Amino acid sequence: PPPPTPQPTPTPTPNFTVDISQLQFGANYMTREITLTNSGDSNIEWRLESDSSLFNPTTPRGTLPPNSSTRVKVTFSRSNLVEGDYLGTLSVIGNEEIYSIDLRGSVEVAPIVNFFYADPPAIIAIGQGCSSNQVSLYATILEDSELSEVEVFWSRDGSNMEVTSLQLSQGTWMAELYDFDNGTVPTANFTLKVIDSRGNETTSTTEIAVRPCST
Repeated sequence: PPPPTPQPTPTPTPNFTVDISQLQFGANYMTREITLTNSGDSNIEWRLESDSSLFNPTTPRGTLPPNSSTRVKVTFSRSNLVEGDYLGTLSVIGNEEIYSIDLRGSVEVAPIVNFFYADPPAIIAIGQGCSSNQVSLYATILEDSELSEVEVFWSRDGSNMEVTSLQLSQGTWMAELYDFDNGTVPTANFTLKVIDSRGNETTSTTEIAVRPCST
């Protein structure tokens, strides 16, 4: 008969394990946790090492008794960071095992509208005997990253919404709007929506008075 096929030696399960391979802090979490487990029958000395000063374990080392687990907090220091994505690696070392945990966090900052106003503050609606009117919009916006949308939502007749993009000129975003009719009396409202390249959004509003056309 042919010789028996040798069976591979099973890989022993490590006594020291960590529950995850990635920690996501996202844009909101300051602290996340990992769980260390000792499934053996003797104490295990462990330590944690981060390659980034932004991600730090609150307990960098310890001793794990047999058949026990412990939770360790890891913090992300996002204060005073500019908008962007931040990465790091946490090494978990114990009982001759080394686990690498990917660390990911982000800082998101919505655009800031410094001012948004319409000029003139009052117009006369178009109609019989009333010629075309015009409103100029101006906005300045503070943002760390690129802006993907700068738009104003408005209506020339008081019911049908229109969207107009503002254009940047010498540091100021501007748009010209025309032909507001009696449907906008007594107030025309403008909502500015600003979205940056990371998807962060902010809005601002302004208004003008609209007087009816009467001849």
